Amino acid sequence: MDINAWSVICEKYFKVKTLYIEGEEYDPKLKSNLQPLNELRNALDHVFRIVALELKREIDGDNPDLKLQLEKQFYELDRHLTLVFYDVCDYLSLAYRNRINDILKPYSSSVIRNAFPNYYREMRPKIEEINGKFALLRGKRSELGSEGDDDEVFYQHLLELQKYYQTIYQGIHILEDFNRDEEKQIAEREKDRKETRFLGIGGWILTIVLTILGIIIGYLLK
Repeated sequence: MDINAWSVICEKYFKVKTLYIEGEEYDPKLKSNLQPLNELRNALDHVFRIVALELKREIDGDNPDLKLQLEKQFYELDRHLTLVFYDVCDYLSLAYRNRINDILKPYSSSVIRNAFPNYYREMRPKIEEINGKFALLRGKRSELGSEGDDDEVFYQHLLELQKYYQTIYQGIHILEDFNRDEEKQIAEREKDRKETRFLGIGGWILTIVLTILGIIIGYLLK
């Protein structure tokens, strides 16, 4: 096979490897996930089948049957890399979404809005839109191959989701600052409410006492 075919395969493999390593950083359990590991093992098997066929061609010379076998092996190699690519992208997309939810869950909507003014207006709708696109692309998985570009579309969506996660993760200290301010304001309002209530009750008691004293004094003066 020509250098361009190997270039495409190598680019896809190193992209998959980078995503897989990142996935392991988020959750070491990915190492025990058998599906992507099996796909990588199958891909490696096809690599050596291709090497064996290339050696055979060097010895026996080129022929149509050998060329057909090489094309088949390259197709299968690409297919396995595409499958593991989608498996790891699925894992990472879910990890990003879960981590975004976990980070924001303890905070009120006003704290989130103050920390990230464009979250409800832009970020959250975009995240939901990306999730919908992931679902559509997953449904087309069986149709994918090296001739398509849906995997690159999926990858770009994943990078966009990664960007939103990193923005929110790096802004945790901002969330904490606004949350402390909000808690302080709530505590102050509660204190004022209790003081107002106490003063109100005290005022009623004072009014009643003064009324009773007035009645007693008026009675004594008579």
